[in-house]
Amino acid sequence: MMFKKLKEKYIKNTLIYKLYRIRKTKPFLSNSAFGEEILVNRILNKFKYGFFVDVGAYNPKIGSLTNQLYDKGWKGINIDFSKPNIELFNFLRKRDISINKAISDRKGYVNSYIFDPSSGTNTLEKNYADGWAKNFLKDYSTKKLECVTLTDILDQYTVKRKFEYLNIDVECHDFKVLKGLNLKKYQPKLITCEIIIDQRKFWNKKNHMYYSTLKDVQNSKITKFLENYKYKLISHYYLTSFFISEELQ
Repeated sequence: MMFKKLKEKYIKNTLIYKLYRIRKTKPFLSNSAFGEEILVNRILNKFKYGFFVDVGAYNPKIGSLTNQLYDKGWKGINIDFSKPNIELFNFLRKRDISINKAISDRKGYVNSYIFDPSSGTNTLEKNYADGWAKNFLKDYSTKKLECVTLTDILDQYTVKRKFEYLNIDVECHDFKVLKGLNLKKYQPKLITCEIIIDQRKFWNKKNHMYYSTLKDVQNSKITKFLENYKYKLISHYYLTSFFISEELQ
């Protein structure tokens, strides 16, 4: 207590101490494309260990919003319809359950549109694939896949009702994934997902960067859907929106 008072009075506001603080401080690092992982970790910092579900997981390191959580000792379920992507998760994420499956709003079969087996632009939405095909000047292949709902997966692996974190990044199929989740039964504390309002802006080469505005996000069907289950929109990074459950409000 005495040292704290002396520090406040004689040390804290000196130039030397301020320089020491600058040298001591480490920059925030993120594997995610636009730094979203930093806010994910800030929100979930109160939980020493937790459980995540990552739909459209893509890669265990590159672009991942769950890599730092895993490094802290968390574990979870990674889902991707790309077999090579899941093989990489199985190799690098030994504590996790990694599942090669398409996720939608119903059980059945769905067309997938594939540019490359490991591409981050592979999708279950034809309009999205058509746009990228024009942008890439490259065609895609179509493959029919069996799909299930996210509720099916969580039931199968007996996931706790109020698990800590759900991330959805499935190239414009996010809303259908959410509709396939029983939010009366499962209530993740934090949900992040992409909200893309106007896909056509992606293909306009005059735009150097595409983003969703906060107004677009607030009026989106995803936000209105989650608000029905008492989730609150608290932030938006570029394309990714952050929603928290009542427990974190």
